[in-house]
Amino acid sequence: MKYILKKKFFLILLASVFAAGGCGKNPEDQAAEKAGKQIEKAVRTVQDYKAEAGGHDFQAAIEEVEKARDYAEKAGGKAEQVNLLAGRLYKAKAEKLSDKLNTISLEAGNMIEDAGEKLSRVSEYASDMEMVKMLSETGTSEKQKLQELLAEKSGIEAKISEKKAQLSTIEAKVSEYKSKIEDVKSSLINIKSETVSLFNKAELKSGETRAKLEDKAFSILRGKANGDSQFSLESELQKFMDKLEPLEDEKESIENLLSMLKSDAQEVKNRIDFLKNMDSELGFSEQLSYLGDLIEKGRAYVKDKTGSLDSVIESFSARTSEIENTYSQAMQAYSQVKGNLTSDAAVQKAQVQSSLVSLRKTQADFFETASKSLNNLQSLQQQEAAVLPESLIEKCEEKLSEAEDKINEAFEKSFELYQNAVEAADTSSGKDAAARGYMAQIYSRLKLAEEKGGNEQLKDELLKKLDSIKDYSIKHDPQFGTSYLAGLFKEYGIDFKTAQQKLMEKYENAKVAFSQVSGMQEQDRLDRLIYLITEFNKLEKPEDQQAYQDIVKSIFELHKEDWIELSEDPANSEALDPFSDLLAQEVQPAAETQVEEGAGEAEAEEGIAGGEPNMP
Repeated sequence: MKYILKKKFFLILLASVFAAGGCGKNPEDQAAEKAGKQIEKAVRTVQDYKAEAGGHDFQAAIEEVEKARDYAEKAGGKAEQVNLLAGRLYKAKAEKLSDKLNTISLEAGNMIEDAGEKLSRVSEYASDMEMVKMLSETGTSEKQKLQELLAEKSGIEAKISEKKAQLSTIEAKVSEYKSKIEDVKSSLINIKSETVSLFNKAELKSGETRAKLEDKAFSILRGKANGDSQFSLESELQKFMDKLEPLEDEKESIENLLSMLKSDAQEVKNRIDFLKNMDSELGFSEQLSYLGDLIEKGRAYVKDKTGSLDSVIESFSARTSEIENTYSQAMQAYSQVKGNLTSDAAVQKAQVQSSLVSLRKTQADFFETASKSLNNLQSLQQQEAAVLPESLIEKCEEKLSEAEDKINEAFEKSFELYQNAVEAADTSSGKDAAARGYMAQIYSRLKLAEEKGGNEQLKDELLKKLDSIKDYSIKHDPQFGTSYLAGLFKEYGIDFKTAQQKLMEKYENAKVAFSQVSGMQEQDRLDRLIYLITEFNKLEKPEDQQAYQDIVKSIFELHKEDWIELSEDPANSEALDPFSDLLAQEVQPAAETQVEEGAGEAEAEEGIAGGEPNMP
């Protein structure tokens, strides 16, 4: 599951703490070494999977890490990794706590469904009661009509059959998953038994024999010994248990509903039997009493359910508060990280805030669903005998409003922390990782705004944020534009190119424009070249100077003779400035050749004047 931390991370972390603390005997080194030993205990604790306790015991591991943090404070910065681990453990604990929210939401949904079905039935009974009253008041023979009326209730038996079929299917699935869980538990026990035996044997050995026994044990744990790894089996076990829990909840709900249907069916049958032997005059009175009793029982049932629902809502609120506090502890731990790990901590803080955003959205979804469902139920009840407490509906609506307000706050804080993480990262890959998380949050906020009806101003603000940070990922990964994350923004027309990439595209387009003048008449061509080079000079210079010089040279080579001719006019000197060095290289050799030729002619004339033969 998502909250299971990687063993490799713990081992690296543990090694780094021991490396910091195991090389001296001064107080700081001793404190770092003690911190490392506490970390070792925490690692062992969190790796010990306890199915009966619901999985990994993060709280116990946290208690060990908190002891390590006490030592780390005295280690003079030599055990900063402890705070990083503490943050990860708190975050993992919060994510594990979050899993329970799905169960609570399902429980609330079942309660509202049960209350809704009972209210529908009460409404039917109330309609029946009105009809009986009408028949009694008009003196109409009621027995036949009541029997016809009661015949309409035969649908209860059909519902019972339907629920029995559903229960049978659910029970089969529950049995299946329980069997699978037992099989996996058995495999885990076998692995544990075998590895413990090997480790015990290794304790009694030394050297190569001990290493081989330990390697064999670790091989079994990793599944390299022709079997599943402990981690994969634990994940599989958790998966089966996660699937089993809602099935058992659903089974219990169906059993309760089935019991209620059977009770209702029996009551209706008793009512029919009673009417068959009842005097017509007394039948109305008894029937009215009976229906009144059913209505009161139904209303009492709904009141009981809404009371239980109130408790579930409070349970949901309490659980979300606990999760929020745990995330806050993770934030606090990451905030205490110093030294060269601060950039890692900055990214982790932003990720924790992302989880808080998800928590806020879960809260809003829960209370929105509860509010809508309760308002729907309110329309079913008789206004003169309302059983749904207004306070419960108001509570859900109030909590929904609070959650929606906090979503906006959580997003803004998330953006701030991701911006900090981008700025704190000291590597291209670190900035890329932070930027990707930032972009994912921006997309999530965009979609939420669309779900709420759209907000063009907010959309523009978010896309500006995106534009300010997307270059970090583009520079790190030239293929980022083809990634899934980049693809999410296609609907917004986002171009995932850096400013430099766009600038170089303009230069490439300029080269194309220069190549298109070759077929013109000479004067038109020269005028066009002066215009193009003037526009070319207005472009911003790229960061890659070599690429710029290569483009200038290629443009010069396209029309070398024309550029030389244009350079003879001093009025063009400013426009031709990019070609100054290239023109100098071309003009200088020609000038030297003319000087040499002039000198030769002068010598020849001098020889003739002196009467000397012009010898080669």
